[in-house]
Amino acid sequence: MAKFMCQSENEALTAATVKTCVQYVAGAATIARVRAWGISMDGVTAANVPGDVELLRQTTAGTASALTPVDWDDRARTAEGTAQKTFTVEPTAGNILHPLQLTPNGGVYEVWYGDDGPQVPASGRIGIRGNFANNVNASVWMLVEEL
Repeated sequence: MAKFMCQSENEALTAATVKTCVQYVAGAATIARVRAWGISMDGVTAANVPGDVELLRQTTAGTASALTPVDWDDRARTAEGTAQKTFTVEPTAGNILHPLQLTPNGGVYEVWYGDDGPQVPASGRIGIRGNFANNVNASVWMLVEEL
């Protein structure tokens, strides 16, 4: 079992536009589990309208740039899954697993232990997306464990 970090910094979230920041795709013969995820935004006005952030399953790839999952334990392992960031075409949304509302100058992270945390089936996709009323930049990360 190996853990991999998938992260993207300074993802530009355009006002009133849903945007996926990070998507992990499990390998064809690999089951994975999300162990932790988080997001932080650089908004400067706490009084701005809160936005939506969602950890969700996705059923298509969308159009994005490749993101190399990084070995969490620095053992030079290569992930069986892949990842993407900087989406220009949104993936198709599946089940929303964890919806949140956050102020654009805040952030959140969540960690799961043992058998907790969403499972990603072989060739399955899971992503983190945001939608804010004001422009905001976000740093987003997801730690996945390939089982």
